[in-house]
Amino acid sequence: MQEETVSNIIMARMMMNASGSRQNENPVSMSQIKMWLVPQKAEQDDHYDINSSYFELVIQQAIKDLVSRGYVESTSHDGIEDGGAQMFYITEAGMNYVKNNLGMDAESS
Repeated sequence: MQEETVSNIIMARMMMNASGSRQNENPVSMSQIKMWLVPQKAEQDDHYDINSSYFELVIQQAIKDLVSRGYVESTSHDGIEDGGAQMFYITEAGMNYVKNNLGMDAESS
């Protein structure tokens, strides 16, 4: 799984999540992002091993890159004590990237 593909999926999902609201009104947690991208093992499929640490590493690298480019910002969710879950939201620059490069619009998602 390429980091660019993961980045595009993350931003597209964040944009859908932010649809109809202000930019940072619907932040997502790292756990939610992982649910979007890490394959789940079926109950009956005990012979297949998913290397979840690989997916987590790619996701962390993609988030770091998106934050450094200014497409995604992180914040602590209101009411969470120090050490709580870090929350992420798409920025205006990220929304513009998705609209221009992925052909998605927040209103049509």
